[in-house]
Amino acid sequence: MTATSMRRLEPALFGLAALVAYVLLAADSFYKTDGIDIVRLLDAHLQAGAPLDHPWHVGYLPALFWFRSLLMTCGLSPDYLQLGAWFSAFGAALGVGFARAGMARLGIKDAVARFATTAFALSPGVLTFATVVEFHGPMLAPLGLAFWWTARLIGKPSWWGMVVLGALCHLPFLVHSQQLFLPVWLLAFFVMKRGFDRESLSMAAVAGVVHGALAFGLPQLLPGYGHWSDLGAGFAAESSIGRPQSLDYTLQIFWQEWLWPQLPLSLFAFTAALSRSLRREFIAFVIGFVPFLYLSVRQLVFEPEFGAYMLPMVLPAAMLTAQRFGTRWSVWLLLPLGLYQWVTGPQEHLLVQKKGDAWFYAEVLRAADGATPFVLVGSHSELGSAFARLEPGQLLWVRTNAAMPREQATASHFLGVESYLRGMHDAGRAVLITDVAMKSLEDPRQAMLDEKATLEVPANDAMAGPLFAEHLRSKFAIIKAGSPDVWQLVPK
Repeated sequence: MTATSMRRLEPALFGLAALVAYVLLAADSFYKTDGIDIVRLLDAHLQAGAPLDHPWHVGYLPALFWFRSLLMTCGLSPDYLQLGAWFSAFGAALGVGFARAGMARLGIKDAVARFATTAFALSPGVLTFATVVEFHGPMLAPLGLAFWWTARLIGKPSWWGMVVLGALCHLPFLVHSQQLFLPVWLLAFFVMKRGFDRESLSMAAVAGVVHGALAFGLPQLLPGYGHWSDLGAGFAAESSIGRPQSLDYTLQIFWQEWLWPQLPLSLFAFTAALSRSLRREFIAFVIGFVPFLYLSVRQLVFEPEFGAYMLPMVLPAAMLTAQRFGTRWSVWLLLPLGLYQWVTGPQEHLLVQKKGDAWFYAEVLRAADGATPFVLVGSHSELGSAFARLEPGQLLWVRTNAAMPREQATASHFLGVESYLRGMHDAGRAVLITDVAMKSLEDPRQAMLDEKATLEVPANDAMAGPLFAEHLRSKFAIIKAGSPDVWQLVPK
């Protein structure tokens, strides 16, 4: 095989190597609550035919369902946790491959491009979100595709190509809606690389208009775009998270979401300002950086996400760092990258959840006393433990009933839940309820605030949880089982 053909294969080889690494490093527990909610929504679709809808990230669940179908066609049947982690690994690996292909299109020297691609693939943020169930790993695939197409247009611009770029920018937006602002970097990058002239600006404007028209027009024409179909309601929901959304927190968020979680690329990228040959590219990086930082300020004060919202800017940071320092520094930069991820905040979340999973599973088995369990769980953490360690159809999350508006809790709804649990008991299942789940029914407001103190939560007398708790106590004996934290429900 010639050197030229090997060079052409490099994007695929980088992507394949990244896929293998990410799958081998895939987390065996959920990370925070987004992944748990993703699996809950998918399970509701598979078990009961619920729509594959997410209010903000409208394309993620349909793409995950398609990915599951593809794996099953290939004879693979992963559990929910594996499915979500593999989806993240697959998307991030595609992003790595497209990144390498885009750098080849830009004419970056092969050794420098390899350094930049490896730094991108091993950066703490990419490593984290490529190995957990989250939105951000899969988002890297369409992001990488849009970057590669932008690089292609820099070398060979065309008006129709800019229309395609605007359409391609809609794909990462579908997977994670914060990518609404991705074209700010890509189009600034295009203009700075092509030249700050009228034609380049006009072409960039075409792509921007197409992207904007799709992002704000399609939700009015097609169902399933969630809050994007009613931006007033969406922004009201976004601003009700109860966290400060003031620019006074900008420096804190800069450290929390960029500088610390993405070291050392997050720091070294800014040294590109000292290089005359990289100055235009650096200006494009800063222009693209600002809106992602702003989104992080609006969303993440007192809620660290360890660089999740800033993840698109890791790619230009890796390119700037590699071009600035050259390959002689590559070993000294890449070694810390591979190790640093394991001492950052996400690992603490994963370790805490993993310990909870092991404890939860042991307690459920003890309470079930040899029977097949069916468990009512309360918190997100318990729900994640149940999805990670139990089979589908062995659990019920009480939050839906606990938080239901009291006026919707009709007698027929109570009877339906009661009949379902009786049926499980009659089938020989050990019907269990955790102590957390019972407290979540009795005091749903406090249960939700215990999970996220900044939430705006109705008073208990506006929610149906206490009524459900009373109904369970009247129709079932709550019997102490082998575990002090898990109880058996036995029909009276």
